[in-house]
Amino acid sequence: MDASSALPFTRELHPYHRPEEKVKCLETIKFSIMTHQGCWGECNFCAIGVHQGRTIRTRTVGIYDRQKDYERA
Repeated sequence: MDASSALPFTRELHPYHRPEEKVKCLETIKFSIMTHQGCWGECNFCAIGVHQGRTIRTRTVGIYDRQKDYERA
């Protein structure tokens, strides 16, 4: 999981959505730092388990510092 999160993501709108000019949910998560993925719950109001899987995966502590430094640049 650390290898994929270390990729240089731009946090910009995907070209597919550019005709819409704005995606509401992007503003909510644009500067978030991902600490884990997945959720074991099957809540009927949430889709995290569908999108990220039911297995919880965590990241190493050092990757958080690298992500914070990357976002400051």
